[in-house]
Amino acid sequence: MVELLAGGGYLIHQFLDVRSNLRIDEWGGGYKQRCKFLFRVVDAVVEVWGPRRVGKPFIFILFTFFNTTINVGIKFSPAGGYNDVGEAEERVIEQYSFISEQLVSRNLAYVHLMHYWKGGDLAGKGCEVDLSKMRHLYKNTGTSLFLNTGYGWDAARAKDDVDKELADAIVFSQVYICEYYSLLSFSRVKL
Repeated sequence: MVELLAGGGYLIHQFLDVRSNLRIDEWGGGYKQRCKFLFRVVDAVVEVWGPRRVGKPFIFILFTFFNTTINVGIKFSPAGGYNDVGEAEERVIEQYSFISEQLVSRNLAYVHLMHYWKGGDLAGKGCEVDLSKMRHLYKNTGTSLFLNTGYGWDAARAKDDVDKELADAIVFSQVYICEYYSLLSFSRVKL
């Protein structure tokens, strides 16, 4: 599996963000220009690894089962708040809707969106973003939508959200993997 990290305030995210990308050349300006670097990277990775390959079932992250082997996916933190990046919700929805349409056309296996986590936003530049507004962009496309809890879900809510088809999978952060009591909460929910 290859997961491109296009969030967390790292390089790709810095190109996407209006606060950090102050370029006035072809790589900056409007959101479509700021996305050029992302699409170049995605295209280069897909050229080497291919977008996906069907294979045996496997376990992804924690207690989540799929019927395909995933080759290439991408993780974003559209709400920002990391390393001085972050935009208003309206801009985030507009830009990431455009990104989503482009990624679906590239036949990626999944897109992984990280919810806003106020505790990680030391500069106060991120914002709450209703990521469910982007769900329709992934339905019936072959590209799965994963939502990362951002420390805000328990197992029951995750199951409920998947049952409501708000996402194809809910991914839990390291706090759930390393804390014994968090793992116990999963044993009480029938997945």
